Amino acid sequence: KMNDEMQDGKTGAVRSTRLATQLGPAGSRRKNYNENAYFREKLNAARNHVVTTTDNSNALTPPARLPDIRYWQLYDVKRLYELNAKEWQCFNDWKNSASYDAELHVALTESEQALKKTLLAQGFDRIRYRDFGTFVRAAIKHGKDDADAIVASVMKDMDIGDGGGGDDGGDGDDGEGDGDAKVDNEDGDDEVEEEETKKMLHRYHTAFFEKASDVEELQNALERIEEGEKRRVLRLEREKERDEKKQQRLEKKEQYLQRKKEAEEKRQQKRLLLEQKQLEQDEKFKAELHLRMKKFEKFIIENNDNVYKELQIPDARCADVGFSKDLDR
Repeated sequence: KMNDEMQDGKTGAVRSTRLATQLGPAGSRRKNYNENAYFREKLNAARNHVVTTTDNSNALTPPARLPDIRYWQLYDVKRLYELNAKEWQCFNDWKNSASYDAELHVALTESEQALKKTLLAQGFDRIRYRDFGTFVRAAIKHGKDDADAIVASVMKDMDIGDGGGGDDGGDGDDGEGDGDAKVDNEDGDDEVEEEETKKMLHRYHTAFFEKASDVEELQNALERIEEGEKRRVLRLEREKERDEKKQQRLEKKEQYLQRKKEAEEKRQQKRLLLEQKQLEQDEKFKAELHLRMKKFEKFIIENNDNVYKELQIPDARCADVGFSKDLDR
């Protein structure tokens, strides 16, 4: 069998030792190999230097310890480690040497000291793992380019305004007179800190997508963000297509309603025209009928005697009905 394989004593299955490394004596509990822990241990190796006050005859000041660097905090770890190791090397070489000269034996030059200060300032020690997880989820949800939404999501989960000393405050009995002033001052400090945190998170957003590709431990997060970006793009395309179809339906409906309205207006106009024409015909008929009646009345008046004579019936025949009297009337 290969050196990177081992056989399970209970099941007989072959397992890889690349992810399960046997630590300690035989029979002890197997521990999983953690690359992140190993990486942090190597990066912070400067902390493991033993400094004793009894073995420092020249009373040299030990180099300042590096912060608790984590991979998501985006420090230039390699360069910081090199500078810190150089400081420790100088300290260990000259702490007991009789030929030590403070002016000659300097660990870092002025440019290197300025570089170390700059590198420390470029890191984000305030970003905890929980904040980093929120950052990744927000980038997946809102898209990596929506910095404002990502920053807002991270700030919701960050502890802003506690100042790291929320448990050591007093009861407030030793200064009741200036309590309101203290509250106002704390509110102002919280606003300032919130604004600074917001700016810091915007810088972290920019630095993350510039440097994450060079950090091996961040590749998984980048892959998740890229997959989320693809899903988000597909979702936006589907939403856009759905909105376009909805807009097309609305436009078709609007066109249908417009055609229906135009058709109704045409029918209304046609009905009005017919009614108007019917009214004109009725008026014309009434006027013509009135004119004919006038002519008939005139004819009757002018020819009343002749008509009477022509319609005269002997009284003997009409004595019973009084026809002649009716004509006289």
